[in-house]
Amino acid sequence: SLTISINALSDLWMIFDHFPNLQHLNITIGCKTVYDNTTDTYPYEHLWWKMPQLKDLEIKLEEKSLYRHESILPSHVLFKIIKNLYALTKVKFLMDIQ
Repeated sequence: SLTISINALSDLWMIFDHFPNLQHLNITIGCKTVYDNTTDTYPYEHLWWKMPQLKDLEIKLEEKSLYRHESILPSHVLFKIIKNLYALTKVKFLMDIQ
């Protein structure tokens, strides 16, 4: 189980690449830094064997104010993550913009 706040999606890719035994992942991402140049190049199709035991995924986008909609995690990225984590039984997505 891991609960963590990250600054960019590349931090999430690092978790996916180096913690294969996680069963529960609770992650908070700030909207201002959510999208970076690795978002479109990460090999999502490898997630099923990189994280074979991940059953519970919670992603929370959090920011005090939103200046641009481009800062929000793109839905296609979220769907790629979910689609390629075969062991998932629970997904929770929260957006907290104040």
